[in-house]
Amino acid sequence: MSKNKTQTANWKERRRFHAVKLKNKGWKHREIATALDVSKGAVSRWFKRIEENGKGSLHARPHTGRPPELTDQEKRLIPDYLDMVQKPMDFVERYGLVRAYEK
Repeated sequence: MSKNKTQTANWKERRRFHAVKLKNKGWKHREIATALDVSKGAVSRWFKRIEENGKGSLHARPHTGRPPELTDQEKRLIPDYLDMVQKPMDFVERYGLVRAYEK
């Protein structure tokens, strides 16, 4: 998971566990939903998951999705490639040449 997705998942996970603390203090689902700025349905789903699978079910799950098209080695080469591409572009812009695809 990327850093940004991890931070998002952690924030959402903390919110779910905060809902449990509020519930233990006697808050109603509606009050929890309002306090955490989520729907009452979301709060109900969280507590249904706890009933069925325990508190561990509130942990963030890995996101599935399309696998990356570039290998880690290829990703490391991107800055070098961009340097190679930028130099001709600088030349074109400096001398006012029109790129073939702009015609």
